[in-house]
Amino acid sequence: MSKDARAILRQKTLLGETYVELTPGSPNGPKIPENGRLGTTQVSDTVELDEIFRALDPETRKAFQTWQQTLAQAIDGRGRDLSDALGNLAPFATDTEKILRILNSQKAAVRQAVRNTGVVFDALSERDGQLASLITNSNRVFATTAARDRELADAIRALPTFERESKTTVERLERFSTNANPVVEDLRPAARELSPTLQSLSDLAPDAKAFFRDLGPLITVSKTGLPAVQEFVHELRPLLGEFDPFLAQLNPILDGAGLYKGELTAFFANVVAATQATGSTAGSRDPVHYLRTTNPLNPETLAQYTNRVGTNRPNPYQLPGAFLNLKDGLPSFETRHCGNTTPVLGAPVAGLLPEELRSRVLRFAFAGAETNVPAPPCKQQPRYNVSGKITQFPQVDANVDGLKAGLPQP
Repeated sequence: MSKDARAILRQKTLLGETYVELTPGSPNGPKIPENGRLGTTQVSDTVELDEIFRALDPETRKAFQTWQQTLAQAIDGRGRDLSDALGNLAPFATDTEKILRILNSQKAAVRQAVRNTGVVFDALSERDGQLASLITNSNRVFATTAARDRELADAIRALPTFERESKTTVERLERFSTNANPVVEDLRPAARELSPTLQSLSDLAPDAKAFFRDLGPLITVSKTGLPAVQEFVHELRPLLGEFDPFLAQLNPILDGAGLYKGELTAFFANVVAATQATGSTAGSRDPVHYLRTTNPLNPETLAQYTNRVGTNRPNPYQLPGAFLNLKDGLPSFETRHCGNTTPVLGAPVAGLLPEELRSRVLRFAFAGAETNVPAPPCKQQPRYNVSGKITQFPQVDANVDGLKAGLPQP
């Protein structure tokens, strides 16, 4: 034992059982020899419990007595709880020692926390009115919660069901987000284009605002106008019913005409083009309109024949779109005469067909020959298909949805 060791008498219990408490001192200091004595200065006097009480003034001793009596009342019947608490004191002290060791290793942070706590308390003391309002409002909240303990209990009982439903909802949302992700990715280009579009729409905002503002009178009038229109439509229904027989006959005709939209468009366009030609005339500064026209040059325009000649290509019922293949020759409605020869133009007729005119006709219309005049190809036109009925020409019946070109002529 080192010479700087210290000794003091301690009481183990309140009954006076005494023991000597020794502190070993410095481990590297000089040692006490065998059968040696500890220095007097290293021995402390024992302080008895009654000496501590005698050191207190009468008021303090009375307060201590009152505290002990109150403590006795507090632990009356709680001896086992007190024993359990004392039994857990050692683990509590061990854990507390660990906490204090950690706090000691972080004393700078602890010091900062204490300093900041002081700052917080200073701020709270400066705002004692607001703190009092916070406490008052907290009391109101707790009082309201206590008054509605039944609703709170119902909410707590419903909480597990809510959690299960929330879990199911979150799982469904997760699956939905996985499925919706490709759609969102595809919508990104449209979203980038949407912003300029919305900015452009801002220019229309004043007009749109005026439009919706002016809708007010229209809405007011429509309150009486819409019922009147409804009544009018109701009364019009019998009249429209009378149109059914007429439309049953008219619709097939209109459907058939609808197949010739291109031809009808060309007809009206050509009429305009043919009648809008202008030219100048001698002695007038104003242009004059004239009609553009072209007459075919063939034997039939120059003479009359008792039978159809081989160059004749009649067709009163052209199929829709037939003129798109004009370069390949138009199809003919009747082709039985295609093998006939073209008769000779005949001798000059006095006063009707002079020889000079006849020679020019032979040169330009007959290619210099009086027979075998050049002619376009002779092709039989396909037949019409009207409601499943194959005919050489369109035969329109009631309630037919339209005309279609059908099978070729056998």
